[in-house]
Amino acid sequence: MNFADIVQRATVKLVGTALEHPLAAEAVGRVNDLRDVALIAQDAVLGALNLPSASDVSRLDTRLRSMSQRLEGIEDALDETSAQVRALAPALRRIDERFAARGEAGAAAERVL
Repeated sequence: MNFADIVQRATVKLVGTALEHPLAAEAVGRVNDLRDVALIAQDAVLGALNLPSASDVSRLDTRLRSMSQRLEGIEDALDETSAQVRALAPALRRIDERFAARGEAGAAAERVL
């Protein structure tokens, strides 16, 4: 067992013993209550000043990340569609050439579009 482990065990034991005391437990409870009241007051002040709270910013961050992922999916789908259209171009040219040979130039492209 190294020095850090000894210090950690001693600290845990000390804190545990201190929290077993009724006054310490009550103080911790009051501190937690005060923290909750402070957070509520902070949200109220930020709302009154028309400023976003940390939770508002967090929700916005989540929404933006979701939109970013959706846009990436759309970009991927557009890239795939573009590649498929480029792959069709030579076939359309050949069809156009066949129609041109028959005297119906541009007919294939007009039918597709």
